[in-house]
Amino acid sequence: MNQNLKTTEDLLQELAHGQSCLENEVAKILDKGASFSIDGMAIFYFGMELTEHIDQMDWPLFFQMIEKVLSDNSYQQFRDDIRTNILESLSNLASNGSMPTALLIAHVGPIAREYLRAYELQVSGKTIF
Repeated sequence: MNQNLKTTEDLLQELAHGQSCLENEVAKILDKGASFSIDGMAIFYFGMELTEHIDQMDWPLFFQMIEKVLSDNSYQQFRDDIRTNILESLSNLASNGSMPTALLIAHVGPIAREYLRAYELQVSGKTIF
């Protein structure tokens, strides 16, 4: 087992890096975390917070952080949760018009793009990528 694995707190702090609209939200999620102690739930709540701050987010920076954590083996235990609770949620928001599709097209990096392409094709048979 990799002894250098990061914690949920490390992950959320990394993803919220440079996002002033999420600073207080991460602290609240981590406080809630003590009550549910499931990493996936913290990432789920973080994904929900993104939907509340679409207009305030620095999306290029956020997707740089997504690429960083998806390629960093010290975050390997969170990859599935990031894909389902963040990437799929954002794809669904773009599909239903709640988020501009252009944000995803312009800023999603290659690792996330590959996953989202496969996800969208599986779900709807078409993709924005």
